[in-house]
Amino acid sequence: MVNKQITNVVGIEDRLDRIKKAIAYLKGGQRISKNQDIVDEMKINKSSLSQALNGNPKYLTDAFLERFAKQYSFSLNWLKGGEGDMLDKDEILAKNGDQSDIDELNEPPQIYSSGNVNQSRKSDVIIRDKFDDNQKGVPALPIRVQGGFTRHYSDPVFWKDLERVFIPGMPYDGDEYLWAEMEGDSMEYIDPNTGLAAGIPDRAWCIYQRVPQEFWRRGLRQFYVYLVITETRFTVKRILQDNDEEIVLSPDNEDYPQERVHLSEVQGIYIFKRKLDWNAPPPRKHEIKV
Repeated sequence: MVNKQITNVVGIEDRLDRIKKAIAYLKGGQRISKNQDIVDEMKINKSSLSQALNGNPKYLTDAFLERFAKQYSFSLNWLKGGEGDMLDKDEILAKNGDQSDIDELNEPPQIYSSGNVNQSRKSDVIIRDKFDDNQKGVPALPIRVQGGFTRHYSDPVFWKDLERVFIPGMPYDGDEYLWAEMEGDSMEYIDPNTGLAAGIPDRAWCIYQRVPQEFWRRGLRQFYVYLVITETRFTVKRILQDNDEEIVLSPDNEDYPQERVHLSEVQGIYIFKRKLDWNAPPPRKHEIKV
């Protein structure tokens, strides 16, 4: 009896470790942003998820793992017993219908690549070799280099020569991120509540995080702001999706039209993280009241 209890505890700890790794994987790929997303998408009680993630065996059950695996295309055998790959290739293939998009899904999202890189698909994300410790920072893309960046996105030499920005205290570092200067006013609008300009103005600098390609078809967050890189364009828009083959680029400024882009034309997608605003607040009259 004692040995059986010990085995059960160890099994729960292993399952808990794997479910946490799975959730971290989803968050890292922007499939979800918080645990509440799991509650909403799986239609379960928030306290039940909390109990499961605290290792309560009454909640971290086979039935829970089966629902979680089906919802997010994880391998049930891996979740339950650590066997095989983390992701269910057959399930992903059934949903996406393209074997080429799942060949490397069971590896963690890679920021860097080394050695010879396969450039057979123009939508592959190819990043240069990992930089040395004295080269930390985020690649910076002022407007003047963005045209060249779209043409040389797959060129590790071009990446190596980019200027880099490092801001102490910011949790962003490395080639997974991009600092990019906004060109144009397509993402600027007038807030109806305040009557003031809002959004991302022309010449503003923003930081974006790379979205792994396996999440492009069904993992992009509706209405969020993204940086989209094709072979000819470098654009910032909100993304909408109504099918697995295209994205709709939607500007905040209604003077600009929406447009559809086929995913086969896309080289990279990055989700908006922060805006660096250079504008100081205007003078505002105050009265001394003390």
